[in-house]
Amino acid sequence: MRLSASFSLLLMLCCAACNNSKRPAQETSASKERLFRAYPATHESTACTPFLEKIQPSLLILKGNNLETFQKPKKCPRFVLLYFSASWCPPCHLFTPELKSWYSTAHPKYPELEVVLASMDRDWVAMEEYVRQTKMPWPVLAWPNVIDSPVEKLLPEEIPYLVLVDDEGMVLMAARGMVKTLGLVEKIMQKDDGK
Repeated sequence: MRLSASFSLLLMLCCAACNNSKRPAQETSASKERLFRAYPATHESTACTPFLEKIQPSLLILKGNNLETFQKPKKCPRFVLLYFSASWCPPCHLFTPELKSWYSTAHPKYPELEVVLASMDRDWVAMEEYVRQTKMPWPVLAWPNVIDSPVEKLLPEEIPYLVLVDDEGMVLMAARGMVKTLGLVEKIMQKDDGK
């Protein structure tokens, strides 16, 4: 009996040590603030689709030279194309103009689709400069809000990366950011229009 109690205690201690060593270090809100200046969300919540409703209060949009709070659109989009990108990524700088050109024709054609930059920049100034420099016409989700939202579970291993989600947050497509990827998005949107 004594041997099994000692063995049980030893087993519990080993399991506790294994569980603690496998847990990733969690960032505290103080450490996030040191990494990145979070932008306050100051407007009221919306009655949008479930996925967009969860991220919309944290969205920003470029107005002139400043990032301002993104206001709820008159008609809420049913699809969100998340664009994972960062200022420090050379392929992103090459792909962003392609996406911007595609967006200028696709957005009027598919008003139920919205592109959202899911910024991988941990530096506010770098992100803001990147958005300003490229004149991104779509909403922006800054890094602290990326990791504190449903977008976190969609984080890619490489960028640029596109993830198309429906109104519930279900992934319809996920692929590296390339021109042919935009063709896939277009096909999905055309199929949806045919319903």
